[in-house]
Amino acid sequence: MKLSVVIPMYNRWDMVSKRLLELVGHFNDGGDIVLVNDASTINPADFEPVIAYFQREIFKDRLYYLRNEQNMGFGATSNLGIQTAINLPADYRDWE
Repeated sequence: MKLSVVIPMYNRWDMVSKRLLELVGHFNDGGDIVLVNDASTINPADFEPVIAYFQREIFKDRLYYLRNEQNMGFGATSNLGIQTAINLPADYRDWE
């Protein structure tokens, strides 16, 4: 079964990078990861190059990165990720 995993993010790049590394071995057969940045105050230049590397080299374009222009809150950000998910069912996790 192919899954889509949605990861909402707000100012916790350290947690997101750990979660992405944990998912590396679980997506060999396909599936998608949708990472939604809820207008974090962290400078995007600090982590977006790493996300691009994960997209290109590790997840082979199955990692989708979205960035809200303004903070929408956890629920709306999660829903945006779920709506964007390519494959169903979506696996929802709150890792905080």
